[in-house]
Amino acid sequence: MAKMIEITCKCGCGRKRMVRESDVKRGWGLYFDKSCKAKHQEAKTGQYGKYLRKKDRAENNEKYGICRPLYPEELAWDFKD
Repeated sequence: MAKMIEITCKCGCGRKRMVRESDVKRGWGLYFDKSCKAKHQEAKTGQYGKYLRKKDRAENNEKYGICRPLYPEELAWDFKD
């Protein structure tokens, strides 16, 4: 049977669990569960918050009919040089 060690969740929640030592050596098993990992990662990177803000802006633009300006290469053929 694999050797088990007790870890304290890296996110700071203080929960503990038993994890295989080989998994810890690989860098796995550092968090109590997936939600702890997600909270810690979001606190470090802020990627999900940025995604939500971008999605909200796009939905508002669509809702109120606001669109971005067109670039010359996106215009019809007769407007090109």
